[in-house]
Amino acid sequence: MDSIKIKQLIKSNRVTNAIAEILLDIIVVVRALMNGGYAGHKEDLIAQKILTEKFYLPVDKIKYVDIGANNFRRGNNTYLLYKQGARGLLIEADPMLCKALKDKRRGDKVLNVAVGTENIESVDFYVLSLPTRSSLDEGQINSALKSGLKIKEIVKIPCMNLNDLFAEQNFEPDFMSIDIEGLDYKVLRSLDFNKYKVKVIIAERSSQKNEAGETMNVFMERIGYNVYGEYGSNVIYVRKCS
Repeated sequence: MDSIKIKQLIKSNRVTNAIAEILLDIIVVVRALMNGGYAGHKEDLIAQKILTEKFYLPVDKIKYVDIGANNFRRGNNTYLLYKQGARGLLIEADPMLCKALKDKRRGDKVLNVAVGTENIESVDFYVLSLPTRSSLDEGQINSALKSGLKIKEIVKIPCMNLNDLFAEQNFEPDFMSIDIEGLDYKVLRSLDFNKYKVKVIIAERSSQKNEAGETMNVFMERIGYNVYGEYGSNVIYVRKCS
């Protein structure tokens, strides 16, 4: 039995899921005590170091946006900053995950919306048997279904263009973490980087290419970012000093 089927089996049973959640939380807390971070590959520690040492930002003055925030702490790229006084926007399409985020991250503003390339009053968001794979991207959903995952429910939520969302919230982030299952590169291409000069970005790696044949790394380098490094499934981009 592969790992996805095992995880799905655990999630499908209330008792085994509760036990797994407790064990995972213990692992995260122990790991944080050992190395100080909560992200899977220390991405949060790296981002904090860049923001404080390269851009000279006090930790409690850092403004972040976490797009596809998911769990409030486990594997989260912004929880470390939150614990140290930084605040920002948590954007999550799954209504159930939003409830936990609002409860555990009360200093942040939580928005239950999807982020895409355009504003749409209502889109279908597919909640899967593994919440980390939930998405509104049909290609990602079809891939997940082929791997053995199941659709738990389809919820209707609003979708917003990132430029309009930032304008509506009167918000300009120093740090952006984005993990929205297949849409990361499209959303990054839609952002007005001349207006929103995000200093550090963590995005899920993508093999997609734009109309000009550029990969995500090539595109980000062209618009003024260095590829700092790849960590697990993520890439860290750092804005070049002008």
